[in-house]
Amino acid sequence: SGSGVCYCGAHYSVGWWDSFTNCTDCASGLFGTECTATCPFDSTSNTHCGQGTCNDGLGGDGVCTCFDGWTTSGENSTCSSCSAGRWGADCKGSCPSTHNGICDSHGTCSEGVSGTGVCTCSSGYAGANCSLLCPVWNDGNVCGVNGECLADGSCSCAQGFKINSTTNSTCTSCEANRFGPSCDLCTCENGATCASGSSGDGSCTCAGGAFWGNSCQHQCELPPNADSSICSGNGACSQLDGTCACFSNNNSGFWTGEWCDECQAAYAGSTACDKGCPTS
Repeated sequence: SGSGVCYCGAHYSVGWWDSFTNCTDCASGLFGTECTATCPFDSTSNTHCGQGTCNDGLGGDGVCTCFDGWTTSGENSTCSSCSAGRWGADCKGSCPSTHNGICDSHGTCSEGVSGTGVCTCSSGYAGANCSLLCPVWNDGNVCGVNGECLADGSCSCAQGFKINSTTNSTCTSCEANRFGPSCDLCTCENGATCASGSSGDGSCTCAGGAFWGNSCQHQCELPPNADSSICSGNGACSQLDGTCACFSNNNSGFWTGEWCDECQAAYAGSTACDKGCPTS
């Protein structure tokens, strides 16, 4: 009246045996000559070895062999982590790489089960796989200090700076109307010309000789007489203090006075102050 079915031992004292082999081999997940050793157990997946298979059985050693994209980790060495360069819940994603390695060996990849597969490039490198070299100035600074390298390997400049198209495409040139190493804003007024550019000092050259002051902010005064010309047309308005600097040469005459409307003493007899008085 028997069934002929083997009921295998299942106790730490006798081991755990497999009924499908007529109790001649260990039950799944156990190994060793007495089938009492247990394969590493992964609590996340609630399976032995997790994302892999265990070398179980009488001749097994309990070592986990992981599926593609997975590797062993933790104290019990289960297949619960992504292999280097793999990412995602199933570890099927691959980090961007080149012949130089993951992220071109110039960055780190967000890898692992919770990773995104995005490369964070080291300073001076850009691109999805960090294979693009950012422009570097002569001093070794990426984009020339005053800019940052974009994902396409080009420089985005800070306010006041622009790309120097003649040298390495770094942010080492000033925008229009800016000057000096810091590309400060010029303060010239009334159409004055600014000594601009990274090597400029921001000094102003007043327009038409009609203004004065550091920023050409003051207008030169006209004579109080009927002559409406600056310095009576016989001199130039000083950009330093707005006073008249009278001409004193053969071409323009020899003038004097606050408004340059008088001849110098030696030329007092000349209408245009250009002919000297006779001398004895």
